[in-house]
Amino acid sequence: MNVLVLILFFSILGSIGSVAGAALLLLFSESVRKTLVPSLIGYAAGTLLGAAFLGMIPHALEHAIVKLRKEVCDVKHNLESWNEILYSCLYGGWVDLHMKKR
Repeated sequence: MNVLVLILFFSILGSIGSVAGAALLLLFSESVRKTLVPSLIGYAAGTLLGAAFLGMIPHALEHAIVKLRKEVCDVKHNLESWNEILYSCLYGGWVDLHMKKR
């Protein structure tokens, strides 16, 4: 089945379910609705915030991995630079020492 058809079907199904749930609240008395509606609003807000934060986790992990790779590459580059400097100093000193002995 086409993905667009599935998306439309489940969107319409969710909308019908939401309207049916809201209509179901009208069957309760006024006092029950006054206590139930704030709790349901809090639940809905918490669900939306939770979904938003869970949706950001993959992006945050990707950003952290890219940053970590950059830091590892910087450290590796710095170590290679220090190795070259140390090697040239030691090798250069060894060559100078042997040239002076001759």
